[in-house]
Amino acid sequence: MRTLIHLSFKNKVVASDFVEEIVDLANVNFQANGEMQDCSAVCELLDWCEPEKSSALNDGQKYDYIVGSDIISVHSLYDDLANTLAVASTKGTIVLLCYKKRYPGEEALLFDSHLPKMGFEMVAEVEDDVMERHRKFGKYGHDSGEQSVLKFIALRCL
Repeated sequence: MRTLIHLSFKNKVVASDFVEEIVDLANVNFQANGEMQDCSAVCELLDWCEPEKSSALNDGQKYDYIVGSDIISVHSLYDDLANTLAVASTKGTIVLLCYKKRYPGEEALLFDSHLPKMGFEMVAEVEDDVMERHRKFGKYGHDSGEQSVLKFIALRCL
């Protein structure tokens, strides 16, 4: 599931995806598990090519925190992703991204060009080599057997 989660201090959590079935399943899960204390949660459709059509963004809603998991894989959508993050952000918004490192040259284009043009600066970057962690910590490190590097990025909207 490639998901953006938008968090706001207004006690609202909005998860989003561009696949309707995933949105439906997430909402069923939210309902089955009940409301969080002092917070509501909902999952909504979000198409990066038309973010203004999403009910999560069309009312001018801005978010304090945005968390994205495994959303950096299709380089042809980098402009749309950067624009969507900008539409959802205000000065001081923190964006946390986690993804599997696949195409370093293309990823650099997103972080060195697309996102800075939209008013974001990188404030932290961490790499996690899954196999190295497994070698170091054994089963407590990770047991997927998959050789990969995970990246964690923190951005701030200026």
